[in-house]
Amino acid sequence: MDPLPKLARDAAYIVVGFGVLGIQRAQVRRRELHKRLEGLASQLVTSGPPVVEHRPQSDVEREGRSPARGGSQQG
Repeated sequence: MDPLPKLARDAAYIVVGFGVLGIQRAQVRRRELHKRLEGLASQLVTSGPPVVEHRPQSDVEREGRSPARGGSQQG
């Protein structure tokens, strides 16, 4: 067998193998991050009252206009 095709095939296998390892490593990191975020979220839920208690109305809501209608209400 000619050494050049064998070398090319081996190199391709190595590249594919490193690609598979990279994908697996990314999945592990994603799972670890997911667990960390779940832990932080559970701490936030049990830590007390919410940070935002009231959402102020926008000017459109306050004046009774609908952005979809495009103007003020005229009666």
